[in-house]
Amino acid sequence: MVCLKFTVAKADLGERFQPGDHVVTGLSQAFHGLSRSIDYKQFLADWFRRTPRAIDLGRQLRVIDPQSADLSVAALNETLSTLQAHGDTLASIASKPLPISQWQKNIKAASDTVLKLLEPLYQKSAGEEEETLKYSRRRAQQVLHEIDAHLDTTPIHLVQGEHDLRVRADLSRSIVVVGEAGSGKSHLFADAIEKALADGRPALLLLGQYFHGKDLRRVFLDWLDLANHPFETVLQALNAAGEATRTRCMILIDALNEATDLKVWPDELAGFVSEVLNYEWLCIGVSCRPEYEQYLIHEGIRQTATLLTCRGIRSPEEQEQAAVQYFEKRGIVRPAVPWLAPEFANFLFLKVSCDSLRELGLSEFPRGLHGAHQVLRFYLESVASKLRRRFPEADLPAGAVLTVVKSVAMTMARNRSGYVEATVAKDICQSAFAGAAPTSNRSWLSLLCDEGVFRKEHVLGPSDTPFTCRQKSTASRINASRIT
Repeated sequence: MVCLKFTVAKADLGERFQPGDHVVTGLSQAFHGLSRSIDYKQFLADWFRRTPRAIDLGRQLRVIDPQSADLSVAALNETLSTLQAHGDTLASIASKPLPISQWQKNIKAASDTVLKLLEPLYQKSAGEEEETLKYSRRRAQQVLHEIDAHLDTTPIHLVQGEHDLRVRADLSRSIVVVGEAGSGKSHLFADAIEKALADGRPALLLLGQYFHGKDLRRVFLDWLDLANHPFETVLQALNAAGEATRTRCMILIDALNEATDLKVWPDELAGFVSEVLNYEWLCIGVSCRPEYEQYLIHEGIRQTATLLTCRGIRSPEEQEQAAVQYFEKRGIVRPAVPWLAPEFANFLFLKVSCDSLRELGLSEFPRGLHGAHQVLRFYLESVASKLRRRFPEADLPAGAVLTVVKSVAMTMARNRSGYVEATVAKDICQSAFAGAAPTSNRSWLSLLCDEGVFRKEHVLGPSDTPFTCRQKSTASRINASRIT
Protein backbone atom coordinates (compact mmCIF):
# COMPACT_ATOMS: atom_id res chain seq x y z
CA MET A 1 0.00 0.00 0.00
CA VAL A 2 2.74 2.50 0.95
CA CYS A 3 4.47 1.93 -2.41
CA LEU A 4 1.24 2.62 -4.30
CA LYS A 5 0.61 5.76 -2.28
CA PHE A 6 4.13 7.00 -2.96
CA THR A 7 3.54 6.50 -6.68
CA VAL A 8 0.55 8.84 -6.43
CA ALA A 9 2.43 11.43 -4.36
CA LYS A 10 5.38 11.29 -6.76
CA ALA A 11 3.07 11.93 -9.70
CA ASP A 12 1.46 14.86 -7.85
CA LEU A 13 4.90 16.39 -7.25
CA GLY A 14 5.42 16.59 -11.01
CA GLU A 15 8.50 18.65 -11.87
CA ARG A 16 9.45 18.97 -8.22
CA PHE A 17 10.75 15.39 -8.17
CA GLN A 18 12.72 14.14 -11.15
CA PRO A 19 14.95 11.20 -10.08
CA GLY A 20 17.06 11.66 -13.21
CA ASP A 21 18.11 15.11 -11.96
CA HIS A 22 18.99 13.98 -8.46
CA VAL A 23 21.90 15.71 -6.75
CA VAL A 24 22.95 14.25 -3.40
CA THR A 25 23.23 16.89 -0.67
CA GLY A 26 24.48 16.54 2.88
CA LEU A 27 20.95 16.94 4.24
CA SER A 28 19.93 13.55 2.82
CA GLN A 29 21.99 11.85 5.52
CA ALA A 30 19.60 13.13 8.18
CA PHE A 31 16.85 10.80 6.96
CA HIS A 32 19.02 7.75 7.59
CA GLY A 33 19.36 8.81 11.20
CA LEU A 34 15.69 9.76 11.43
CA SER A 35 14.56 6.29 10.33
CA ARG A 36 17.51 4.53 11.97
CA SER A 37 18.31 2.75 8.73
CA ILE A 38 20.79 -0.08 8.43
CA ASP A 39 23.23 2.32 6.76
CA TYR A 40 23.02 4.66 9.73
CA LYS A 41 23.65 1.95 12.30
CA GLN A 42 26.51 0.67 10.15
CA PHE A 43 27.98 4.19 10.06
CA LEU A 44 28.02 4.35 13.86
CA ALA A 45 29.29 0.79 14.24
CA ASP A 46 32.14 1.42 11.80
CA TRP A 47 33.31 4.47 13.72
CA PHE A 48 33.44 2.58 17.00
CA ARG A 49 35.13 -0.45 15.43
CA ARG A 50 37.81 1.74 13.82
CA THR A 51 38.92 3.00 17.21
CA PRO A 52 42.72 2.41 17.27
CA ARG A 53 44.49 0.66 20.13
CA ALA A 54 47.51 1.96 22.03
CA ILE A 55 49.76 -0.71 20.52
CA ASP A 56 53.37 -0.63 21.68
CA LEU A 57 52.72 2.55 23.66
CA GLY A 58 53.66 1.09 27.05
CA ARG A 59 57.03 -0.20 25.83
CA GLN A 60 57.95 3.15 24.24
CA LEU A 61 57.00 5.08 27.38
CA ARG A 62 59.15 2.79 29.52
CA VAL A 63 62.13 3.59 27.28
CA ILE A 64 61.55 7.29 27.86
CA ASP A 65 60.97 6.94 31.61
CA PRO A 66 61.77 3.54 33.15
CA GLN A 67 60.08 4.61 36.39
CA SER A 68 56.81 5.37 34.58
CA ALA A 69 53.93 3.13 35.60
CA ASP A 70 51.78 1.36 33.01
CA LEU A 71 48.51 2.13 34.77
CA SER A 72 47.54 5.01 32.44
CA VAL A 73 48.28 2.97 29.33
CA ALA A 74 46.29 0.03 30.67
CA ALA A 75 43.35 2.32 31.50
CA LEU A 76 43.52 3.85 28.01
CA ASN A 77 43.49 0.45 26.30
CA GLU A 78 40.57 -0.67 28.42
CA THR A 79 38.55 2.42 27.44
CA LEU A 80 39.46 1.99 23.76
CA SER A 81 38.36 -1.65 23.93
CA THR A 82 35.05 -0.51 25.38
CA LEU A 83 34.58 1.93 22.49
CA GLN A 84 35.31 -0.81 19.96
CA ALA A 85 32.77 -3.06 21.66
CA HIS A 86 30.05 -0.42 21.26
CA GLY A 87 30.16 -1.14 17.53
CA ASP A 88 29.07 -4.73 18.15
CA THR A 89 26.20 -3.75 20.45
CA LEU A 90 24.51 -1.32 18.05
CA ALA A 91 22.50 -4.05 16.33
CA SER A 92 20.83 -4.94 19.63
CA ILE A 93 19.84 -1.34 20.41
CA ALA A 94 17.04 -1.47 17.80
CA SER A 95 14.40 1.08 18.81
CA LYS A 96 15.83 1.91 22.22
CA PRO A 97 17.37 5.37 22.83
CA LEU A 98 21.08 5.51 22.09
CA PRO A 99 23.24 5.38 25.25
CA ILE A 100 24.70 8.79 24.37
CA SER A 101 25.79 9.70 27.89
CA GLN A 102 27.71 6.44 28.31
CA TRP A 103 29.37 6.85 24.92
CA GLN A 104 30.32 10.42 25.78
CA LYS A 105 31.75 9.31 29.12
CA ASN A 106 33.97 6.71 27.46
CA ILE A 107 35.09 9.04 24.67
CA LYS A 108 35.97 11.78 27.17
CA ALA A 109 37.86 9.33 29.39
CA ALA A 110 39.95 8.19 26.42
CA SER A 111 40.56 11.77 25.28
CA ASP A 112 41.62 12.93 28.77
CA THR A 113 44.04 10.02 29.12
CA VAL A 114 45.59 10.73 25.70
CA LEU A 115 46.21 14.37 26.64
CA LYS A 116 47.64 13.31 30.00
CA LEU A 117 50.13 11.00 28.29
CA LEU A 118 51.01 13.47 25.53
CA GLU A 119 51.89 16.39 27.79
CA PRO A 120 55.21 15.04 29.19
CA LEU A 121 56.27 13.83 25.73
CA TYR A 122 56.60 17.45 24.58
CA GLN A 123 58.66 18.58 27.56
CA LYS A 124 62.26 19.41 26.60
CA SER A 125 64.90 17.01 27.87
CA ALA A 126 67.79 18.30 29.97
CA GLY A 127 70.43 17.24 27.44
CA GLU A 128 70.78 15.80 23.98
CA GLU A 129 68.74 12.61 23.55
CA GLU A 130 70.05 9.35 22.18
CA GLU A 131 68.53 8.10 18.92
CA THR A 132 66.72 5.28 20.72
CA LEU A 133 65.09 7.76 23.07
CA LYS A 134 64.15 10.08 20.18
CA TYR A 135 62.55 7.20 18.30
CA SER A 136 60.51 6.10 21.32
CA ARG A 137 59.32 9.66 21.93
CA ARG A 138 58.26 10.12 18.29
CA ARG A 139 56.61 6.70 18.18
CA ALA A 140 54.65 7.33 21.41
CA GLN A 141 53.52 10.73 20.08
CA GLN A 142 52.43 9.12 16.80
CA VAL A 143 50.33 6.46 18.51
CA LEU A 144 48.63 8.99 20.79
CA HIS A 145 47.96 11.44 17.95
CA GLU A 146 46.34 8.69 15.87
CA ILE A 147 44.01 7.90 18.74
CA ASP A 148 43.30 11.59 19.36
CA ALA A 149 42.57 12.22 15.66
CA HIS A 150 40.01 9.41 15.60
CA LEU A 151 38.31 10.66 18.77
CA ASP A 152 38.05 14.12 17.18
CA THR A 153 35.90 12.67 14.37
CA THR A 154 33.31 11.24 16.74
CA PRO A 155 29.69 11.60 15.64
CA ILE A 156 28.83 11.72 19.35
CA HIS A 157 30.18 15.11 20.40
CA LEU A 158 30.72 16.07 24.00
CA VAL A 159 28.75 19.32 23.62
CA GLN A 160 24.99 18.95 23.86
CA GLY A 161 23.23 19.31 20.51
CA GLU A 162 26.37 19.32 18.36
CA HIS A 163 26.23 15.69 17.28
CA ASP A 164 26.50 14.49 13.71
CA LEU A 165 23.39 15.42 11.70
CA ARG A 166 22.33 11.77 11.53
CA VAL A 167 22.63 11.36 15.28
CA ARG A 168 20.66 14.54 15.96
CA ALA A 169 17.83 13.36 13.71
CA ASP A 170 17.86 9.96 15.40
CA LEU A 171 17.63 11.47 18.87
CA SER A 172 14.80 13.85 18.01
CA ARG A 173 12.84 11.42 15.76
CA SER A 174 11.49 14.55 14.05
CA ILE A 175 12.76 16.88 11.32
CA VAL A 176 11.70 20.33 10.14
CA VAL A 177 13.05 21.34 6.72
CA VAL A 178 12.83 24.97 5.67
CA GLY A 179 13.84 26.37 2.29
CA GLU A 180 12.95 28.77 -0.48
CA ALA A 181 10.87 27.65 -3.45
CA GLY A 182 12.92 25.43 -5.76
CA SER A 183 15.69 24.83 -3.21
CA GLY A 184 15.06 21.06 -3.26
CA LYS A 185 12.79 20.38 -0.25
CA SER A 186 10.30 18.24 -2.15
CA HIS A 187 13.05 16.37 -3.95
CA LEU A 188 14.81 15.75 -0.64
CA PHE A 189 11.65 14.27 0.90
CA ALA A 190 10.68 12.19 -2.13
CA ASP A 191 14.20 10.83 -2.53
CA ALA A 192 14.30 9.82 1.16
CA ILE A 193 11.00 7.97 0.80
CA GLU A 194 12.03 6.30 -2.46
CA LYS A 195 15.29 5.05 -0.94
CA ALA A 196 13.49 3.79 2.17
CA LEU A 197 10.96 1.82 0.13
CA ALA A 198 13.72 0.42 -2.08
CA ASP A 199 15.46 -0.83 1.08
CA GLY A 200 12.27 -2.46 2.32
CA ARG A 201 11.68 0.18 5.01
CA PRO A 202 8.13 1.49 5.54
CA ALA A 203 7.65 5.16 4.70
CA LEU A 204 4.86 7.57 3.75
CA LEU A 205 4.96 10.84 1.82
CA LEU A 206 2.02 13.23 2.02
CA LEU A 207 1.83 16.63 0.33
CA GLY A 208 0.50 19.78 1.93
CA GLN A 209 -2.00 20.17 -0.89
CA TYR A 210 -3.81 17.06 0.37
CA PHE A 211 -4.86 18.87 3.55
CA HIS A 212 -7.99 20.91 3.02
CA GLY A 213 -9.10 22.26 6.35
CA LYS A 214 -10.65 19.12 7.76
CA ASP A 215 -9.34 17.29 10.79
CA LEU A 216 -5.66 16.54 10.24
CA ARG A 217 -6.02 12.94 11.35
CA ARG A 218 -9.06 12.42 9.13
CA VAL A 219 -7.17 13.62 6.04
CA PHE A 220 -4.31 11.29 6.95
CA LEU A 221 -6.68 8.32 7.17
CA ASP A 222 -8.50 9.30 3.97
CA TRP A 223 -5.21 9.45 2.11
CA LEU A 224 -4.39 5.92 3.22
CA ASP A 225 -7.90 4.72 2.28
CA LEU A 226 -8.38 3.78 5.93
CA ALA A 227 -11.14 6.22 6.84
CA ASN A 228 -13.10 3.50 8.64
CA HIS A 229 -10.26 2.75 11.06
CA PRO A 230 -9.33 4.65 14.24
CA PHE A 231 -6.27 6.88 13.93
CA GLU A 232 -4.66 5.09 16.87
CA THR A 233 -5.10 1.70 15.21
CA VAL A 234 -3.43 2.90 12.00
CA LEU A 235 -0.47 4.31 13.94
CA GLN A 236 -0.16 0.96 15.70
CA ALA A 237 -0.09 -0.81 12.33
CA LEU A 238 2.60 1.54 10.99
CA ASN A 239 4.57 1.07 14.21
CA ALA A 240 4.36 -2.70 13.75
CA ALA A 241 5.61 -2.32 10.18
CA GLY A 242 8.63 -0.44 11.48
CA GLU A 243 9.30 -3.01 14.17
CA ALA A 244 9.14 -5.81 11.61
CA THR A 245 11.97 -4.22 9.62
CA ARG A 246 13.89 -3.08 12.74
CA THR A 247 13.86 0.48 11.38
CA ARG A 248 11.49 3.37 11.98
CA CYS A 249 8.56 4.04 9.70
CA MET A 250 8.97 7.57 8.28
CA ILE A 251 5.96 9.87 7.90
CA LEU A 252 6.94 12.94 5.87
CA ILE A 253 4.61 15.84 5.03
CA ASP A 254 6.01 18.12 2.34
CA ALA A 255 5.10 21.78 1.74
CA LEU A 256 2.80 22.59 4.65
CA ASN A 257 2.29 26.01 3.09
CA GLU A 258 0.37 24.45 0.17
CA ALA A 259 -2.55 23.32 2.31
CA THR A 260 -5.88 24.90 1.37
CA ASP A 261 -6.55 26.04 4.93
CA LEU A 262 -3.26 26.89 6.63
CA LYS A 263 -4.90 27.09 10.07
CA VAL A 264 -4.87 23.29 10.26
CA TRP A 265 -1.15 23.34 11.08
CA PRO A 266 -0.92 25.72 14.08
CA ASP A 267 -4.14 24.23 15.41
CA GLU A 268 -3.39 20.52 15.07
CA LEU A 269 0.18 19.73 13.97
CA ALA A 270 1.70 19.67 17.47
CA GLY A 271 -0.87 17.14 18.69
CA PHE A 272 -0.45 15.06 15.54
CA VAL A 273 3.34 14.94 15.95
CA SER A 274 3.00 14.08 19.63
CA GLU A 275 0.72 11.14 18.87
CA VAL A 276 3.08 9.84 16.18
CA LEU A 277 6.09 10.05 18.49
CA ASN A 278 4.26 8.06 21.17
CA TYR A 279 5.26 5.01 19.11
CA GLU A 280 8.92 4.08 19.26
CA TRP A 281 9.08 2.73 15.69
CA LEU A 282 7.65 5.90 14.11
CA CYS A 283 9.31 9.19 13.14
CA ILE A 284 8.09 12.31 11.34
CA GLY A 285 9.31 15.18 9.18
CA VAL A 286 7.66 18.30 7.73
CA SER A 287 8.77 21.05 5.34
CA CYS A 288 7.67 24.56 4.45
CA ARG A 289 8.99 27.84 3.11
CA PRO A 290 10.83 30.10 5.59
CA GLU A 291 8.19 32.84 5.61
CA TYR A 292 5.63 30.32 6.90
CA GLU A 293 7.78 28.59 9.51
CA GLN A 294 6.88 30.52 12.65
CA TYR A 295 3.20 30.71 11.72
CA LEU A 296 2.59 27.08 10.79
CA ILE A 297 4.96 25.14 13.03
CA HIS A 298 4.44 25.29 16.78
CA GLU A 299 7.41 26.51 18.79
CA GLY A 300 7.42 23.26 20.77
CA ILE A 301 8.00 21.26 17.59
CA ARG A 302 10.84 23.53 16.45
CA GLN A 303 12.54 23.29 19.84
CA THR A 304 12.62 19.49 19.86
CA ALA A 305 12.98 18.67 16.15
CA THR A 306 16.16 18.63 14.10
CA LEU A 307 16.02 21.85 12.04
CA LEU A 308 17.42 21.74 8.51
CA THR A 309 17.79 24.62 6.05
CA CYS A 310 17.62 23.62 2.39
CA ARG A 311 19.84 25.98 0.36
CA GLY A 312 20.07 24.22 -2.98
CA ILE A 313 23.39 23.61 -4.74
CA ARG A 314 26.28 24.93 -2.65
CA SER A 315 29.38 22.77 -2.26
CA PRO A 316 31.85 22.01 -5.10
CA GLU A 317 30.78 18.35 -4.89
CA GLU A 318 27.12 19.31 -5.37
CA GLN A 319 28.03 21.61 -8.26
CA GLU A 320 29.92 18.78 -9.94
CA GLN A 321 26.90 16.46 -9.61
CA ALA A 322 24.60 19.18 -10.92
CA ALA A 323 26.88 19.76 -13.92
CA VAL A 324 26.50 16.09 -14.84
CA GLN A 325 22.77 15.84 -14.13
CA TYR A 326 21.59 19.11 -15.62
CA PHE A 327 24.16 19.94 -18.32
CA GLU A 328 25.88 16.82 -19.59
CA LYS A 329 22.75 14.65 -19.69
CA ARG A 330 21.00 17.35 -21.72
CA GLY A 331 23.91 17.89 -24.08
CA ILE A 332 24.59 21.38 -22.73
CA VAL A 333 28.11 22.78 -22.47
CA ARG A 334 29.17 23.33 -18.88
CA PRO A 335 29.35 26.98 -17.86
CA ALA A 336 32.74 28.52 -17.25
CA VAL A 337 34.05 29.05 -13.74
CA PRO A 338 32.80 30.77 -11.60
CA TRP A 339 29.80 28.47 -11.68
CA LEU A 340 27.05 30.65 -13.16
CA ALA A 341 25.16 33.22 -11.13
CA PRO A 342 23.96 32.76 -7.53
CA GLU A 343 20.41 32.14 -8.79
CA PHE A 344 21.55 28.81 -10.27
CA ALA A 345 22.04 27.37 -6.79
CA ASN A 346 18.25 26.91 -6.89
CA PHE A 347 17.38 23.50 -8.32
CA LEU A 348 14.14 24.64 -9.96
CA PHE A 349 15.78 27.70 -11.46
CA LEU A 350 18.60 25.59 -12.89
CA LYS A 351 16.21 23.01 -14.33
CA VAL A 352 13.91 25.44 -16.11
CA SER A 353 16.93 27.29 -17.49
CA CYS A 354 18.43 24.09 -18.93
CA ASP A 355 15.05 23.01 -20.32
CA SER A 356 14.74 26.45 -21.92
CA LEU A 357 18.07 25.98 -23.68
CA ARG A 358 16.93 22.68 -25.11
CA GLU A 359 13.62 24.12 -26.23
CA LEU A 360 15.41 26.92 -28.10
CA GLY A 361 17.85 24.48 -29.68
CA LEU A 362 20.89 25.88 -27.86
CA SER A 363 23.76 23.92 -26.33
CA GLU A 364 25.21 26.65 -24.12
CA PHE A 365 24.05 29.66 -22.18
CA PRO A 366 24.02 32.90 -24.20
CA ARG A 367 26.71 35.41 -23.31
CA GLY A 368 25.57 38.18 -21.02
CA LEU A 369 22.81 36.09 -19.42
CA HIS A 370 23.09 37.25 -15.81
CA GLY A 371 20.67 37.66 -12.95
CA ALA A 372 17.24 36.30 -12.18
CA HIS A 373 15.34 38.74 -14.40
CA GLN A 374 17.27 37.93 -17.57
CA VAL A 375 17.10 34.19 -16.98
CA LEU A 376 13.37 34.41 -16.20
CA ARG A 377 12.75 36.27 -19.46
CA PHE A 378 14.86 33.68 -21.27
CA TYR A 379 12.73 30.92 -19.73
CA LEU A 380 9.43 32.57 -20.64
CA GLU A 381 10.59 33.01 -24.22
CA SER A 382 11.32 29.30 -24.38
CA VAL A 383 7.81 28.54 -23.10
CA ALA A 384 6.38 30.77 -25.83
CA SER A 385 8.53 28.95 -28.41
CA LYS A 386 7.23 25.59 -27.19
CA LEU A 387 3.59 26.75 -27.34
CA ARG A 388 4.05 28.05 -30.91
CA ARG A 389 5.50 24.73 -31.99
CA ARG A 390 2.76 22.79 -30.20
CA PHE A 391 -0.13 24.95 -31.50
CA PRO A 392 0.99 26.33 -34.89
CA GLU A 393 -2.57 27.36 -35.82
CA ALA A 394 -3.11 29.48 -32.69
CA ASP A 395 -1.24 32.56 -34.00
CA LEU A 396 0.35 33.22 -30.59
CA PRO A 397 0.85 36.99 -30.07
CA ALA A 398 4.43 38.12 -29.45
CA GLY A 399 5.21 38.57 -25.76
CA ALA A 400 1.91 37.01 -24.64
CA VAL A 401 3.46 34.74 -21.99
CA LEU A 402 5.52 37.57 -20.50
CA THR A 403 2.46 39.84 -20.54
CA VAL A 404 0.43 37.28 -18.56
CA VAL A 405 3.11 36.90 -15.89
CA LYS A 406 3.53 40.67 -15.52
CA SER A 407 -0.24 41.21 -15.31
CA VAL A 408 -0.72 38.53 -12.67
CA ALA A 409 2.18 39.92 -10.61
CA MET A 410 0.86 43.49 -10.90
CA THR A 411 -2.63 42.35 -9.89
CA MET A 412 -1.28 40.67 -6.77
CA ALA A 413 0.80 43.74 -5.91
CA ARG A 414 -2.14 46.09 -6.45
CA ASN A 415 -4.41 43.93 -4.29
CA ARG A 416 -1.69 43.36 -1.68
CA SER A 417 -2.57 39.69 -1.90
CA GLY A 418 -0.69 36.42 -2.25
CA TYR A 419 -2.98 35.13 -4.97
CA VAL A 420 -5.36 36.07 -7.77
CA GLU A 421 -8.73 34.50 -8.38
CA ALA A 422 -8.76 31.87 -11.10
CA THR A 423 -11.39 33.80 -13.06
CA VAL A 424 -9.17 36.89 -13.04
CA ALA A 425 -6.18 34.86 -14.21
CA LYS A 426 -8.28 33.35 -16.99
CA ASP A 427 -9.38 36.80 -18.14
CA ILE A 428 -5.76 37.99 -18.16
CA CYS A 429 -4.81 35.05 -20.34
CA GLN A 430 -7.69 35.58 -22.74
CA SER A 431 -6.69 39.22 -23.16
CA ALA A 432 -2.98 38.53 -23.66
CA PHE A 433 -3.57 35.63 -26.06
CA ALA A 434 -6.17 37.58 -28.08
CA GLY A 435 -9.11 35.55 -26.83
CA ALA A 436 -8.98 32.27 -28.75
CA ALA A 437 -8.20 29.14 -26.77
CA PRO A 438 -5.57 26.78 -28.23
CA THR A 439 -8.02 23.86 -28.40
CA SER A 440 -11.65 23.22 -27.62
CA ASN A 441 -10.84 21.51 -24.34
CA ARG A 442 -7.73 23.35 -23.11
CA SER A 443 -7.22 26.91 -21.91
CA TRP A 444 -4.08 29.01 -22.06
CA LEU A 445 -4.10 29.17 -18.26
CA SER A 446 -4.03 25.39 -17.89
CA LEU A 447 -1.20 25.15 -20.45
CA LEU A 448 0.89 27.72 -18.59
CA CYS A 449 0.39 25.66 -15.44
CA ASP A 450 1.52 22.53 -17.28
CA GLU A 451 4.66 24.34 -18.40
CA GLY A 452 5.49 25.45 -14.85
CA VAL A 453 4.93 29.18 -15.38
CA PHE A 454 2.36 28.90 -12.58
CA ARG A 455 2.27 26.11 -10.01
CA LYS A 456 -1.22 25.21 -8.94
CA GLU A 457 -2.20 23.74 -5.59
CA HIS A 458 -5.55 22.88 -7.10
CA VAL A 459 -6.02 20.45 -9.98
CA LEU A 460 -7.87 20.76 -13.28
CA GLY A 461 -11.20 18.97 -13.19
CA PRO A 462 -12.70 16.89 -15.99
CA SER A 463 -14.51 19.99 -17.29
CA ASP A 464 -11.15 21.76 -17.62
CA THR A 465 -12.33 24.56 -15.37
CA PRO A 466 -9.10 26.26 -14.28
CA PHE A 467 -8.16 25.50 -10.71
CA THR A 468 -11.15 23.42 -9.71
CA CYS A 469 -10.38 22.44 -6.14
CA ARG A 470 -10.42 18.84 -4.96
CA GLN A 471 -12.97 20.06 -2.43
CA LYS A 472 -15.71 22.05 -4.13
CA SER A 473 -16.29 24.27 -1.13
CA THR A 474 -12.85 25.88 -1.37
CA ALA A 475 -12.39 28.93 -3.61
CA SER A 476 -9.98 28.47 -6.52
CA ARG A 477 -6.86 30.62 -6.69
CA ILE A 478 -3.32 30.97 -7.90
CA ASN A 479 -0.81 31.69 -5.15
CA ALA A 480 1.58 34.61 -5.44
CA SER A 481 4.55 32.37 -4.83
CA ARG A 482 3.48 30.02 -7.60
CA ILE A 483 5.08 32.19 -10.29
CA THR A 484 8.30 30.43 -11.21
